[in-house]
Amino acid sequence: MVAVLELAGITKRYRRRGPWVLADAALSVRPGDGVQIVGTNGSGKTTLLRIAAGLARPTGGSVRREGAATYVPERLVQAVPMTVRTYLTHQARVQGLRGPAVAAAVAAVIDDHGLDPVADRPVRDLSKGWLQRTVLAQALVARPALLLLDEPWTGIDDAGHRHLRTVIERALAGGAALLMTSHEATRVTGVRRVQLTAGRITEAPPAAAPDVVPERTGGAGDRIVVLVARDGVQPDPRVLAGLPGCVAQRRTAEGVEVVVDARDGDSLLAHAIASGWHVQRVTPWEPA
Repeated sequence: MVAVLELAGITKRYRRRGPWVLADAALSVRPGDGVQIVGTNGSGKTTLLRIAAGLARPTGGSVRREGAATYVPERLVQAVPMTVRTYLTHQARVQGLRGPAVAAAVAAVIDDHGLDPVADRPVRDLSKGWLQRTVLAQALVARPALLLLDEPWTGIDDAGHRHLRTVIERALAGGAALLMTSHEATRVTGVRRVQLTAGRITEAPPAAAPDVVPERTGGAGDRIVVLVARDGVQPDPRVLAGLPGCVAQRRTAEGVEVVVDARDGDSLLAHAIASGWHVQRVTPWEPA
């Protein structure tokens, strides 16, 4: 089967004598194949994804794509002076649809992504969750051969996680190829993981069970936080798994115990509180 995306010997640096961001990175993605690139901040994940999308040029190596590709960045542009429906119509035309196919495709993605409640609202007024759904809808409106997602799990709530999983699994089942980046391992049916380290891609070990993040050693200033949800409903640990700041977590009788990175902890806690969880207890992390 011919690959939708073939990266061979990709190298990248931003200055002539600057450090190598990518060094001989290679990857092949075929129809119906999902690949998640996992790596630390600064490992070159976004750079590699932009090269795959044709938005950045490699210093060396080759990129081959078959069919149309769409790219969804981590930072979503919200200042769009259009309604959701008008924006999707415009994007359908930009992606090559014409005539009655435009309206049909827009109606289909509005339905698929549950966008009816906001279809006639301005994009700039949308919440983060509705904005992500809208951007995913525009990326899929013309049924691209390759979908490229940069850190799609960051900052979304339970409903957003469930919707994104459904979108990915449906796209793969329809024969599309997927390449996405992630700060942390996120388990999705049909998606294999690779690791980007020192500019090279290697196979990654299997993701942890859905409700567990692999344990890592805490550091100075890290905190242990116990989170619980309203009405006695236990929060789903997967919601925090892709957010910067989650060092490790496990389910307990109280709720979910999270080791929070000192540098990113405030943003993670703000997300949890905004999602309706309560902070039951906070204690300093202490080495065993």
